[in-house]
Amino acid sequence: MPEYDLFGAEFDRRFGRVEKNIREVRRLWEEGGITPGPIQRPVPVWGGFYGPRGARIADRLGIGLLHINRAMYEHYEAGLAEGGHDPRTARVSDLLPVILADDPEAVWPRIAPHLVHQMNTYRLGSVEGTDHPAPPLLKVEDFPEKRPEDGSWATLEVLTPEQAAVRIHERTRDCPSGTSSSGRASRGCRTISWPGTSSWSPSCRSCWRGSRPVGEPVVTPAAAAPHGIHRHRALLVVLSGNMLLDAIEVSVVLVALPSIGADLGLTMWSVQWLMSGFALGFAAMLALGPVLSGRFGLRRVYLAAMLLFALASVVGGLSDGMAMLVASRLVKGACAALTAPAGLALIGTTFPGGPPQRRAVSVYSLFGAAGFTAGLLLSGALAPGHWHGTFLFPAPVALALLVWGFRVIPGGVRQPPTPLGGAILRNGPLVRATMGAATLNGTYIGLLLLATFRASDAFGWRPWQVALGLLPACVPLAVSVPFAGRLVQRFGTGRLIAAGALCALASQLYALLRPGPLSYAAGLLPALLLVSAAFVLSFAALNMQAAQSVAPALRGAAVPVYQTGVQLGSVVMLPLVAGLATLTDGYRAPLLATSLVAAVGVVAAVGGLRERT
Repeated sequence: MPEYDLFGAEFDRRFGRVEKNIREVRRLWEEGGITPGPIQRPVPVWGGFYGPRGARIADRLGIGLLHINRAMYEHYEAGLAEGGHDPRTARVSDLLPVILADDPEAVWPRIAPHLVHQMNTYRLGSVEGTDHPAPPLLKVEDFPEKRPEDGSWATLEVLTPEQAAVRIHERTRDCPSGTSSSGRASRGCRTISWPGTSSWSPSCRSCWRGSRPVGEPVVTPAAAAPHGIHRHRALLVVLSGNMLLDAIEVSVVLVALPSIGADLGLTMWSVQWLMSGFALGFAAMLALGPVLSGRFGLRRVYLAAMLLFALASVVGGLSDGMAMLVASRLVKGACAALTAPAGLALIGTTFPGGPPQRRAVSVYSLFGAAGFTAGLLLSGALAPGHWHGTFLFPAPVALALLVWGFRVIPGGVRQPPTPLGGAILRNGPLVRATMGAATLNGTYIGLLLLATFRASDAFGWRPWQVALGLLPACVPLAVSVPFAGRLVQRFGTGRLIAAGALCALASQLYALLRPGPLSYAAGLLPALLLVSAAFVLSFAALNMQAAQSVAPALRGAAVPVYQTGVQLGSVVMLPLVAGLATLTDGYRAPLLATSLVAAVGVVAAVGGLRERT
């Protein structure tokens, strides 16, 4: 089995591995290792076993059997006795892959292409990351032009609502069933159970609150909701606020760099370390973050990083020496590398799955995307007073979030590190996504650095004017974040990444071919709009390609690799661009360098077009 080879697992030992994992999950729940704790007691764990051995395991563990099959009940009961479990915990359920349609015959041609895509995805996913050859892919032509007479193709059925009701009755007709001794029968509860036991119904709201002995009190989701909802909202405010602060730090000193250089008598090469230092600290700490979180827990690491971030802000805001300023930025970058991924992990472990968690991730991501724009505006507002304010202002905000975080960030949540294996570093799509993101981010920030100094020196603009002038390069990205998923769904990651890389190259070439101090509208603005289009088109697609290029179990190691590549783009390009501009006393050489790097991004993106998106 290719997927077993990918994870170094043995197919013949799959049942023992599943049983071991279920026991480990229960242990974590019982010991409070997973927070918040489950509302339902016992936790409604289900096992999707389709054979007698799996059925015995399901009841030996005291979990539900997610398969309605009369032939399996004997084995399920045997496992129940073997495990010494209360027979009242027995429960079975199943899934029916059915599409409802008033006219199944008419909708079949519309369904077939989607079914082809789904099945091909499974086929490709089964060998992805392994040395096994790709299986032959299905085509729409392989499907019958008309829906099969029995209404199915493989396991999918296209039925009218009336036919679906008949199919459900057929599926459950031979199930042992009875009424509940807990009074549920008065609600019309049709149940599936063994004679002499308590019963469970897939259609009864009371039964869904958890299997339990009769008379045992139940904590329902509705009863726990008000406290949980308010706590989740408060947690999201803290996490999103800190994410905004981390993102602001990326750009907040950019507009102030010319003023800092003038005050301290430093060149562009010297002051750029205030930006590249932050990126370097971020990149250096990304790999260590999961290790620290796994050892000390997300809460401790997150709060400690927030406190250190606030202290570094104070030190930077009170310093006039370049070494101390750069050191404070380095520390703040390292702190951001701890809190940004940890915040996402806290959302994943704290918020309920489904829509609540997706909404929380969307809010968190939106604050991160808006941070760069907010940083520019804050820098433009603070720099006219004195550039020290750009270093000092995060301190009170971070301290306020820290105090609030002590109250709402849950404890006991750990993020065990995923080992970095050779399969990750050899993963072609991941390597291309990382290279594409590194070149995109590096050339983007390099162009903004040159634009900042050109607007300040050639145009004589004040910091607030420079900040407003750079907005076309970042506002479109912040606005487009909510629609990024639809864009990827429509065009695919490969084409969007390639289009973004071409826009990034066009931006650099335009700036290179028109290097003179032209007006803002004819000189800087077109280049800024092009590089902004590059981010809008490809940034989300690159993130998704990186996450989807590896198996879910390996993403814990793959995502830090990708994020490190993104930051290293800035670490390399900022000193290169500033150094060339300082040595040549002009912009042509650094723009030539950014154009060449952007061309590398195009090559990587075109290579990805050969992969299925």
